[in-house]
Amino acid sequence: MAAQTQDAKLVHLNGVDFLVDGFLFKHRAPVRPLVWGAIAPPGPIGPEVKHYVLTHFHSDHTVGLTRGFDSGTIYCTEVTAALIINMMGVDPAHVRALPLEQTVEVQGVSLTFVDAGHCPGSAMAAFEAPGVDGVILHTGDCRASNDTRTQLQRWLAGRSVEELFLDTTYCSARWRFVPQAVACEWLQEITRRELEREPKTLFVVGCYQIGKERAAASVAAAAKSPVFVEPRRWKVIQLAGWGDAELCEGQRLWSIDKEGCCVWMCALGGLAHDVLKHFLDSTKGQFEAVVAFSPTGWSWSKGMAQGSTGCRCWAENDGRTRVYSVPYSEHSSFDELQALVRQLRPKRLIPTVNSETRESKERMMAPFLDVLDLKGDPERMDHYLSGGSSSSSSKPEVDASFVDVLSLSASCERSQLKSEASNDVSQLSWQGKLAARQIALDLDSEDSTTTGGTSSPSGSRVFDGPKVVDLDLEASEDANEAGQSIEANEGEVLDDLRHVDVDQQKRLLRYFESSQRSSQTPALTKPQLKKPSKSKAKGKGKGKGKLKEAQAPVLKHLGVKPKEEPKKAPKKRGPKRANEPAAKKPKADGPKDPKQPGEKRPARFIPKPSARVQERIDRAFAHRLYFLARQTDGDGEKLDVLGSTGNVYHVELRPSGNACSCLDFAKGGGVCKHLLFVMLRVLKLPREDHRVYQTGLTPSELQPLLTLFRTGSFQVGGEVQADATVMRGYQQAQGGREGCARQPLPADCPICFEEIVEGKGVDFCRVCGHNVHCDCQQRWASAGKSDTCPLCRSPWSQAPQSEGVVNLAAYSSEHQEVNLASLYPETHRWIQRRDA
Repeated sequence: MAAQTQDAKLVHLNGVDFLVDGFLFKHRAPVRPLVWGAIAPPGPIGPEVKHYVLTHFHSDHTVGLTRGFDSGTIYCTEVTAALIINMMGVDPAHVRALPLEQTVEVQGVSLTFVDAGHCPGSAMAAFEAPGVDGVILHTGDCRASNDTRTQLQRWLAGRSVEELFLDTTYCSARWRFVPQAVACEWLQEITRRELEREPKTLFVVGCYQIGKERAAASVAAAAKSPVFVEPRRWKVIQLAGWGDAELCEGQRLWSIDKEGCCVWMCALGGLAHDVLKHFLDSTKGQFEAVVAFSPTGWSWSKGMAQGSTGCRCWAENDGRTRVYSVPYSEHSSFDELQALVRQLRPKRLIPTVNSETRESKERMMAPFLDVLDLKGDPERMDHYLSGGSSSSSSKPEVDASFVDVLSLSASCERSQLKSEASNDVSQLSWQGKLAARQIALDLDSEDSTTTGGTSSPSGSRVFDGPKVVDLDLEASEDANEAGQSIEANEGEVLDDLRHVDVDQQKRLLRYFESSQRSSQTPALTKPQLKKPSKSKAKGKGKGKGKLKEAQAPVLKHLGVKPKEEPKKAPKKRGPKRANEPAAKKPKADGPKDPKQPGEKRPARFIPKPSARVQERIDRAFAHRLYFLARQTDGDGEKLDVLGSTGNVYHVELRPSGNACSCLDFAKGGGVCKHLLFVMLRVLKLPREDHRVYQTGLTPSELQPLLTLFRTGSFQVGGEVQADATVMRGYQQAQGGREGCARQPLPADCPICFEEIVEGKGVDFCRVCGHNVHCDCQQRWASAGKSDTCPLCRSPWSQAPQSEGVVNLAAYSSEHQEVNLASLYPETHRWIQRRDA
C-alpha cells in the first residue's frame, strides 16, 4: 500500500507544487525545523496546492478524493479520468485527461504520462522544467517489465533522471517472482490439470475493483469460457476499454450472465472456503468442484522456481473447494526494480511504499546504493563517508566528532568556512581539529594543484592536492597517527564535499541529530585510539562531553541550539527529613491538557495521536462510511453511522465520555474510525485539533460540538450522507414509517408482466413501493434470485431489527461486495495461515 506521507507524493519544481496520489494533503507542508525533533507550528502554513496527479484508479491512491473535490485540477490518463468521473462522481470540470506520452504545460512545467504496466489506465508521471537538468519521474504503482523499461527508455531519449519516486512494494531480495507472462502460463496449466481431474469445475479469479484482468483472461482462454462479472465490475471494465475483448474462438470475453460461464471474478479478499462452498451450492449441481486463484506476488516461495507444480493446492470440503496462490503481480519484482534503477541511474531515490519512517526509507533504499549517484544526493552523505560512494574504493575510518563537524561545517558559506576554522579551532578536540583542517580550504586557489607534501611550522602535515589553511594543531602523537590514517582517503572525501549544498546539509544535520552516533557512526579503530588516563577522565560517559564541545562552536555559528538531554529520574529516597525541601517533580513532555480551570476530563488526556490512531484516521477517509441520523439523548448526542461492511454503529458524544458500539472501541485501545469519521468528516474538525483523538471531552470542548448539532444551520455534506435507498432501509429496520408509499393499482407485475388488480395474492415492496403477485415473488425467490425485490433488489418484507447489529448492505451496492477480508487483507491472510 502506498505510503500516506507527503514526502512520497509532493513534487516541487520551479516553484510549482504537484501532489501525486496525495489528496489528503491540501497544503504544502511547512519547512521543517532545523533541529531534529522540534515541533513545527500548527496549521497549514505552506501554500495551497492546486495541481494533483492521479496515476491510477486504486483505492489506496485515491484516499481523500471525494465527489465534492474542488481544490484544483486533477491530471490523469483518459481511462482513469473516465473511472473517477463515472464511478466516484468527481466533477469533470476539475479533471483533465491526457493521452500517454502527450506533454502538457502547467505553469511552465511539462507533465507527461508514460505507461506503467500496472492496471488499466495506470501511468508514470514525468516532470520537466526549463533550466532544470534531467527529469523527475514518479512511477506510481508500476510493473517494470522489460517492455515497460524499453518504452520508458525510448521516451527519455537519453535524458537523465534527477529524482525517481519508486514503487518499492516488493523491495526485498525475497520477492524474485516470475514475469507476468510466465504467471499467466501457470494459470493456464493449472486450469487444464483441474479440468482433467474434474470436467465440471467452476473457476473463481480474485481481483481488485480494477486490475487482474489479464489473469482472468488467461484462465478463460484455458477453460474456453467467458468470464462472469457483476454489473458494477462490468461498468469498470467498459470504462477501462476492455469491454470489447474477445477469446480466441471469437466469443466475448466478459459476460454479466452466469449461464454458460465456468469462470467468475470476485473480490480478492473473498476466496475463503466457506464462500467458495456457497458459490458451489448456488449452482445447484451444475458444477461438482470450485477452484479459486489468488493472483498475488506475496504468494511467491522458492519452491515455485520449479514451475506451476510449485503452486500448492489448499483443499477443503473433501477436495471440492480448492485454492491456488499464483505469483501473478502487477507490481515490479525485486529483479525488475533493480533493472529499472540500474538503467535510469537517478541522482536521488524516494521510496513511495513502506517508507513512513526514516528507518523504513533507509531499508528500501539499501538495495540500490551501489547504483545511485550519491554525489547528487547529499542526504546520503553518511553513506559515502563510510565508504559506500561509488567514488571511494575503501572505507575511511572517521570519528563521530569528525562526521558531525564535517556535516555541519559543509552547510556554511565558503567565506565562513575559513573564519570558522581559524576562530573556533581552539575549542575543538583533536579529531575535530583534524576535520576542520581538511575542510577549511583556500577556495581562491581551488584550481591550482601542488605536488608533494610539506610540513607546517606547528609540525602538522599539509595534504597533497588543494591548498589548505595551516592550523595551529597540538603536535601530539595521537593527532599525527590519525592524520596519517585518513590521508590516504582525503582526496575522495574532499571531492564529494564540493557537491554539497546548504539546504540538503540541513536535512543531513537532522539525520545525525536523531541517530545514536555512539552505535551507528563508524569510529576509529582500536590501535588508533588511546584510552584516556584515569586522572583525566574519571567515571562513565566522559567521551560524550568532548563530542558536545566539538559541536558547540559550529552549532553556535549556525544558530542552532544544542539538543538537551532528558533529565534522569530522581533516585528513590527514604522518609523525608525535617526541614528538607520537597523534591521537584519532572515535567512531562508534550503539550499540556488545555482544559479550563475547574474542569475535569472524564478520560486521560492524549497529547498526540498514536500510530494506531493515525491508521484509523486514514481508514475514516478511505473506507465507505456514511452518516445516517442523529438524535439528542439527554445531555449528549447519539449518531448512527453506516460502517464499511454495512453494519450500523451507534456513536455517542457525552460529558461522561465518547463511545461507539463497534468491537474496535470495545477493546479499549482508544478512538475508533467511526468516532473519527464523526469528528473529521461530519463535524469537519481539522486533523490537528486535539479533540479529534480524545475519548473524553471537557464541558468547554464538548458544548460547541453539541450546539453545532442542535442549530438549524447544521447540514451534513452530500459526500458523507447515505443515499435515499439506504435511508429507507434504515428507517424500516428501525421500525419507523415504511420506506416508500405503495404504488397505485392496477399495474403490471414486474415478473409475469400480467396486470395486477386489487384483491388477495398481491403484495408490494416496502422500499420502492412496486406491486407484485405473491406467487410470482415466491417463484422469483425459489429460482435462486434470493428473497429480494425484482426491481430495486432490496430485501423483501424485511422485518424491523430491534435487537442485534443492523446490517444495511442489501440496500447499498457499495457494501454488498465488501467484507472484512477485502478491507483487512493482512488480517485475513494471517487467519488463513493460522487455520491451515
